[in-house]
Amino acid sequence: MKWLQNILKSAVAIAVVLFSVAEAKAQPAATIEAYQAYQQKDYSRAASLIDAVVISEEGKEDAMSWHIRGFVYKDLFNEEKNDAERDAHREKAIASYKRSMELDAAQAYKENNLKSLRYLASSYYNDAVLVMRELNPRTIDRSEELYAAYKDLQRAVDPSFNFAERDVTYYKALATSNRKIYEQDRSNLKDFLFRALDNYKVVLEIDPENYGANYNTAINLYNEGAFGIEQIDADAQIPTIVKVQAESVELFREALPYMLKAHELNPERRETLIALRGIYLSLNNNEEANKYRELLKDTQQTNK
Repeated sequence: MKWLQNILKSAVAIAVVLFSVAEAKAQPAATIEAYQAYQQKDYSRAASLIDAVVISEEGKEDAMSWHIRGFVYKDLFNEEKNDAERDAHREKAIASYKRSMELDAAQAYKENNLKSLRYLASSYYNDAVLVMRELNPRTIDRSEELYAAYKDLQRAVDPSFNFAERDVTYYKALATSNRKIYEQDRSNLKDFLFRALDNYKVVLEIDPENYGANYNTAINLYNEGAFGIEQIDADAQIPTIVKVQAESVELFREALPYMLKAHELNPERRETLIALRGIYLSLNNNEEANKYRELLKDTQQTNK
């Protein structure tokens, strides 16, 4: 904060700088008072003072006042523990920095406004990851909301930013979280399996050659088909057995192209060879199953 400390180092220096930056427009006295409270870490008082400034006639068009308001609410955001209050502080900080940039014709605060907005954009991303890792089926949707907010703000700061790599990383991680939520209760949380598969679709739309997304899509589909067969009750009626088997076979068929793609991308991976053998066995295609069994033997010999 040396840049702002220098601006406000003394009353004389303040007057000189503000006349230079604001083209001789008088700086609201309450802005200086708010900044002094901010320096003393009295953020509540600083917020009360600066909020009054930016709705006043003398302060509502003042870039520096909005700039300081951004810092006040950014630090309130960093200190707050309550999620709702924390979100509100972040939104006010973002709105303040953006307004400062709109009013800052001389671009005196541009660099620090942008730096702070990047920081707050990153905070959205970090929060999205934290929510995801909680594996809570009631709050997991919040992760995607936060990730969308991250992208919106990052795009505002840098319109040319390429999100492809970050999207791949995020949606692969989200797929893993959704899969783990599903595994908490496969009977009642099945929707989260489909969410995981949808997450992998997002990845594959960006990067069709992504090994992990292809493999995990296939293995999730295959495992779900196998799970369905395992759950057939010993006393189940034939129509029920036939129905479950047909649904499982459809899942095996759906898994196959993804696993073949994973194998194409990395022919030496034993996990794909094992999975392909299992899929073909489940589809009663012994010829193809034997082919991958032989490839497995060759791989074992090569690794010795």
